[in-house]
Amino acid sequence: GLDDTGASQEHILQTDPLYLRGRVPALDRLMYLVCTGGFGGGDLTADQSAATSVHALAAFRAALSVQNASLMVLHTLAPPPPMDEDAGRMPQEPLVVQKLVNTLAESSLRLCSEGDVPSNEQMRVRINVVGAAGALGVFLTNGAGDTTREMLLRVPISMVPLSQEGESAPPSTLMECILTYIEYA
Repeated sequence: GLDDTGASQEHILQTDPLYLRGRVPALDRLMYLVCTGGFGGGDLTADQSAATSVHALAAFRAALSVQNASLMVLHTLAPPPPMDEDAGRMPQEPLVVQKLVNTLAESSLRLCSEGDVPSNEQMRVRINVVGAAGALGVFLTNGAGDTTREMLLRVPISMVPLSQEGESAPPSTLMECILTYIEYA
């Protein structure tokens, strides 16, 4: 039935590798397209990259269930224990939600720092911001209500840039990053 199709989509997004630019899960590749639009990786124009990002975001929105959206946000704040003994010794790759928060934070803070983004990179950085914000918006709308929203806004930024002398401290959570961006915009 319809529930089986949704479960199959979830399984494919989470586990099945794609053999495009290495062996990565389909969800990681989809998030790459959402956040970059494939910009800079070929002959795509900025408009084509923006359109690719929007279409990848629509595919992500259609495939992400309420249950999985909430679980992915929860696992970002409280990762599940590793399944086998060797996994505990290996450094864990950041989860999708954490990658999106980091991308949004790094790119939006970069746009806020005047003169830091060369003109030829501005469109790529803007696509990063809009794509990451759009994907995080999917978690806000597809999640299981207020609890998911509260958890998402408290996800820490894992790569907080150091503040220079005389500058205010950089944001440490998604909520602080959003407020900083609004203040500069």
